[in-house]
Amino acid sequence: MPTPEQRAVVVRKDLDNVIHPIVPHKQLEQQQLVIVSAKDSTVVDADGREYLDGMAGLWCVNVGYGRTELADVAGFYAAFGLTPAEARPDMEDHIAAELEFMSALALKEAYALAESDHEGAAITRAAQSRFVGDHLGRWSATFADALRDASPLPYYGALADLLGAWVTAEIERLGAAPSVVLGRSGYDPIQEAEAFSCPMAEPEPAPEAGREET
Repeated sequence: MPTPEQRAVVVRKDLDNVIHPIVPHKQLEQQQLVIVSAKDSTVVDADGREYLDGMAGLWCVNVGYGRTELADVAGFYAAFGLTPAEARPDMEDHIAAELEFMSALALKEAYALAESDHEGAAITRAAQSRFVGDHLGRWSATFADALRDASPLPYYGALADLLGAWVTAEIERLGAAPSVVLGRSGYDPIQEAEAFSCPMAEPEPAPEAGREET
């Protein structure tokens, strides 16, 4: 636990370098709240008091603190020399990023086989199996079901079917055994109110007055 002197130094550095849009700096100087650890939605201060961080999702950690799954996904990418684009550094677990990573591993495996690098091929194959078992294979089928239910457009339904079929085939091919996450993981009030549609699509013309749709 930090001493009062160490806590004062931390608070001073914080006030000199971080903008606090809600809490006045004078209040922070008088009530030196220093968070030393966090897990899920709970944070712990330097005195050992626990707080429920009800506003965290509004700002930066809507998946909770200390999520080792995200760190593990980032570790997979780094091990093979891949990083998310600078414009989207926080999308490690985005479906597009995870699928792109699997594509990169498949290309690496194909190259290794073409070069008779059996050890390299085995490494990339093992990485694919673990990644599907620990990450992509756990939630992609549930995501596909949610995507299919969220939109009446056949395009998104076809994408959902393709994703589900491909991941199932990869699980069988790689011998992975993911612990599947069932049910929707979140509530989206926008999708509950209206069907999901592509923002770039042209709106359908309204039927002419006096004419019935066929």
